[in-house]
Amino acid sequence: MVEENLCTILPAVICKIVSVPDLPMLSCLGVHIGTKLTVVVKNRWKGPVVIKLTGKREIAIDYHVASQIIVEEVEQRELSF
Repeated sequence: MVEENLCTILPAVICKIVSVPDLPMLSCLGVHIGTKLTVVVKNRWKGPVVIKLTGKREIAIDYHVASQIIVEEVEQRELSF
């Protein structure tokens, strides 16, 4: 699998976290190595990246922090409107 960061991954992809920067805030939010997630929104001009963790929790992460979170694609999911 190809590894990318949260800022480059497409929203329709379910990912697994491979690497996380050493920030206690992320651990408290449930962002750990091995956690599955989906990118919900990537804002323009290096704004926050909103992710949805397995379950229903959505978290907005600063662009610079999100660029340091490395993920790998697990599966492509269907977009529903």
